Amino acid sequence: MRHLRLLRSALLISFLSAQGFANDNPGDSSTPGPITRGFYFGVTSSHFSGESCTLWGSRFGGNAGMYTNFPLTDLLGLQLDIGYVTKGAQIEEAFDRDGLLIRPAADVRLDYVQFAVLTRLGQPRSGYRDEYHLRPKLLGGFALNTRVKTRVHGLSEDWEHSFQDTELSLVFGGGFDHSFWGKRAVTFEFRFDLGLSDVYADWKNNTAHFLVGMTL
Repeated sequence: MRHLRLLRSALLISFLSAQGFANDNPGDSSTPGPITRGFYFGVTSSHFSGESCTLWGSRFGGNAGMYTNFPLTDLLGLQLDIGYVTKGAQIEEAFDRDGLLIRPAADVRLDYVQFAVLTRLGQPRSGYRDEYHLRPKLLGGFALNTRVKTRVHGLSEDWEHSFQDTELSLVFGGGFDHSFWGKRAVTFEFRFDLGLSDVYADWKNNTAHFLVGMTL
């Protein structure tokens, strides 16, 4: 009888603990969470696409920005970004068999202030406990890029004034957040920035972003 009472007590404690965990993780995904803000920085790998720019290859650059996420539900949010993004491309020099230079190196660096409006889809908070799990997310939307600086090497200086001042791009990607202290979280993201408008002739900017950040 004593062992039976202990078993009943253990089952009762387990049941109450399970109820408490359920209360911490409600199944309703319609309730939005709090507004979150953060910053990020990282590297970019950018190149031109178009029929008349086949010689151009990728170049690396930098990226830094801030964001605010407005949750619409526990699953879906609207994220606004503002950042400083480096794009462009380069041509590597080429030599013939005799070691003579047949194609000089060239480099184009385009610096933009980027304004992005993104839809953010994440795993609901009701499905896990933040302190133990990563929270994956998907991002998609559009960005308006305003050119603030142009640097060219190995080309005519007139090229600095030949590129369009604004550029529209499609942004999509994903990543995950990991909570480490209260509402603070470390963020990791990969984004692809697909150019929708020409920056020069039929050239478009395509950029991959590798980002690390933190919520505030």
